[in-house]
Amino acid sequence: MKSINFVIVGDYQITSELGKKGTTTDLSIYDRNTQDTIYTWTVPITFPDKIQSLMQATNIAEYAVRNVTKIDKYLGEQVLALDAVNFSERIHPAFV
Repeated sequence: MKSINFVIVGDYQITSELGKKGTTTDLSIYDRNTQDTIYTWTVPITFPDKIQSLMQATNIAEYAVRNVTKIDKYLGEQVLALDAVNFSERIHPAFV
Protein backbone atom coordinates (compact mmCIF):
# COMPACT_ATOMS: atom_id res chain seq x y z
CA MET A 1 0.00 0.00 0.00
CA LYS A 2 1.43 3.39 -0.93
CA SER A 3 1.14 6.64 0.99
CA ILE A 4 0.86 10.17 -0.40
CA ASN A 5 1.40 13.17 1.88
CA PHE A 6 0.06 16.68 1.32
CA VAL A 7 0.41 19.98 3.15
CA ILE A 8 -2.50 22.44 3.10
CA VAL A 9 -1.58 26.12 2.84
CA GLY A 10 -3.94 29.06 2.73
CA ASP A 11 -7.44 28.38 4.05
CA TYR A 12 -7.53 25.16 6.08
CA GLN A 13 -11.33 24.82 6.09
CA ILE A 14 -11.32 22.20 3.31
CA THR A 15 -9.47 19.57 5.36
CA SER A 16 -12.59 18.08 6.93
CA GLU A 17 -13.89 17.38 3.42
CA LEU A 18 -10.68 15.60 2.40
CA GLY A 19 -10.30 13.08 5.19
CA LYS A 20 -10.89 12.00 8.75
CA LYS A 21 -9.19 14.02 11.50
CA GLY A 22 -6.42 12.16 13.29
CA THR A 23 -3.60 13.41 15.47
CA THR A 24 -3.45 17.06 16.56
CA THR A 25 -0.54 18.82 18.24
CA ASP A 26 1.19 21.71 16.47
CA LEU A 27 -0.02 19.98 13.31
CA SER A 28 -3.39 18.46 12.50
CA ILE A 29 -3.36 15.37 10.36
CA TYR A 30 -6.29 14.22 8.24
CA ASP A 31 -6.27 10.97 6.33
CA ARG A 32 -8.29 8.85 3.94
CA ASN A 33 -7.66 5.26 2.92
CA THR A 34 -8.54 3.78 -0.44
CA GLN A 35 -7.95 0.23 -1.59
CA ASP A 36 -4.34 0.88 -2.55
CA THR A 37 -3.36 4.31 -1.15
CA ILE A 38 -3.31 6.20 2.13
CA TYR A 39 -3.77 9.95 1.58
CA THR A 40 -2.59 12.24 4.38
CA TRP A 41 -3.15 16.01 4.65
CA THR A 42 -1.16 18.00 7.21
CA VAL A 43 -2.20 21.42 8.51
CA PRO A 44 0.19 23.64 10.52
CA ILE A 45 -2.44 24.80 13.03
CA THR A 46 -0.07 26.80 15.24
CA PHE A 47 1.09 28.89 12.27
CA PRO A 48 1.47 31.94 12.18
CA ASP A 49 2.35 31.94 15.89
CA LYS A 50 4.94 29.19 15.34
CA ILE A 51 6.79 29.05 12.04
CA GLN A 52 8.15 25.63 13.07
CA SER A 53 4.81 23.91 12.47
CA LEU A 54 4.66 25.33 8.94
CA MET A 55 8.17 24.12 8.18
CA GLN A 56 7.48 20.67 9.66
CA ALA A 57 4.32 20.30 7.57
CA THR A 58 6.06 21.35 4.35
CA ASN A 59 9.03 19.07 5.02
CA ILE A 60 6.95 15.91 5.36
CA ALA A 61 4.75 16.63 2.34
CA GLU A 62 5.22 15.40 -1.18
CA TYR A 63 2.57 17.75 -2.58
CA ALA A 64 1.03 21.06 -1.54
CA VAL A 65 -2.60 22.06 -1.76
CA ARG A 66 -2.82 25.83 -2.05
CA ASN A 67 -6.33 26.83 -1.04
CA VAL A 68 -6.18 30.60 -1.50
CA THR A 69 -9.16 32.62 -0.27
CA LYS A 70 -7.23 35.83 0.44
CA ILE A 71 -3.82 37.21 -0.28
CA ASP A 72 -2.05 38.39 2.84
CA LYS A 73 1.34 38.24 4.55
CA TYR A 74 0.60 34.77 5.98
CA LEU A 75 -0.02 33.32 2.53
CA GLY A 76 3.25 34.93 1.45
CA GLU A 77 5.08 33.22 4.30
CA GLN A 78 3.50 29.89 3.34
CA VAL A 79 4.58 30.25 -0.28
CA LEU A 80 8.11 31.13 0.85
CA ALA A 81 8.13 28.04 3.09
CA LEU A 82 7.17 25.86 0.11
CA ASP A 83 9.96 27.46 -1.90
CA ALA A 84 12.45 26.91 0.94
CA VAL A 85 11.89 23.14 0.78
CA ASN A 86 12.14 23.17 -3.02
CA PHE A 87 8.52 22.56 -3.91
CA SER A 88 8.03 22.92 -7.62
CA GLU A 89 4.87 22.65 -9.68
CA ARG A 90 4.09 19.13 -8.53
CA ILE A 91 0.51 18.12 -9.27
CA HIS A 92 -0.81 14.77 -8.19
CA PRO A 93 -2.78 13.02 -10.98
CA ALA A 94 -5.85 12.70 -8.71
CA PHE A 95 -6.22 16.48 -8.73
CA VAL A 96 -5.79 17.13 -12.45
